[in-house]
Amino acid sequence: MPATTSSKPGRAFDRGDYEAANSQYRAAFDAAYDVLAHGKGCPVERTGGQARRWLADNGFLEEDESELLKTFFAFAGRAGSHAGLSDAVDSQLRRHFATALMAFGISKLG
Repeated sequence: MPATTSSKPGRAFDRGDYEAANSQYRAAFDAAYDVLAHGKGCPVERTGGQARRWLADNGFLEEDESELLKTFFAFAGRAGSHAGLSDAVDSQLRRHFATALMAFGISKLG
């Protein structure tokens, strides 16, 4: 089934729906690290921060790398997804950070 317009963060960003795009960047980041962690043997019930912590605890991520991911996720969710709390500059920054950290994870763990 093809994805709807609302499920693509690039399109949400292009529409000016920055809160939706931000939410989707966080979800994509989380999903990417869940897949990477589970591919390394992380129990499937561990997702999100627990999966990323598992990667660090099992030597797949250095402590500073783990802290960077945790810091990004805190930053990515700081304004929430309430209308009017984000603008193009803020959302673009989140998009760049999310994609860079996902590319890092794929290079290191994929």
